[in-house]
Amino acid sequence: MVRRPRIGLNHGLQHRKASRPGERDPDPPDPTHHLPMRYTNCVEDAGGLPLGFPIVGPETLRAILDELDGVVLIGGPDVPPSEYGEDVDGSEILMLPERVAFDKALIAALDERPDTPVLAICAGHQQLHVARGGTLVQHVPAVYGTAVRHRREPDAVRAPLHEVRVEPDSRLARILGGTRFETASAHHQAVKTPGRGLRSVAWAPDGVLEASEDPSRRFLISVQWHPEMTREAETTRRLFTAFVDACRKR
Repeated sequence: MVRRPRIGLNHGLQHRKASRPGERDPDPPDPTHHLPMRYTNCVEDAGGLPLGFPIVGPETLRAILDELDGVVLIGGPDVPPSEYGEDVDGSEILMLPERVAFDKALIAALDERPDTPVLAICAGHQQLHVARGGTLVQHVPAVYGTAVRHRREPDAVRAPLHEVRVEPDSRLARILGGTRFETASAHHQAVKTPGRGLRSVAWAPDGVLEASEDPSRRFLISVQWHPEMTREAETTRRLFTAFVDACRKR
């Protein structure tokens, strides 16, 4: 059997909820790891072996990365504005401090491993930019208006779709086989000032930055949209296949 590339996916983190009405949460609350199946499904569809990994210490993190062929940085809650030197203005549910610190350490460790392919998605895309000195728009409608819907309405079943325009000479355009397509979004923050070494390569019609890539690495693409929410789409298949193929060639 052909060995499948080992693709690591960082976990999200949330406070444990009471199991029964009226039950008190522990004090302090007990955070729990979680990893949505949509991400692992897409990695598996593309021929990768999805391996979720929890929040761990620096030495264990290095040991984990030594065993992986690539890493997906998954989505999540809002990146705390304090991470890029601003006060909270429009944030809703902030990422827990333990995950913020771990993701920063993870990104720093990956920056020291330029041959390790990385695919960053939504909050992972934002965390990557912030870790490299970038900043975020804290509430997209306040800056870009509401002509383009970037997040699901409270009563909607699915995330909204909107068009994305990709720079023709980008690696992303070559992977997707075109420069215009629809994406699913579920965010209200966006990159304002790009991080170091990250080239902006895709935008929504309202100007929101939708994708970046690092030309100095063998493979690093970060997207603001959620490709895993459109698992059957050709663009999702192409993106995850290109990523897993890059991991296979490591």
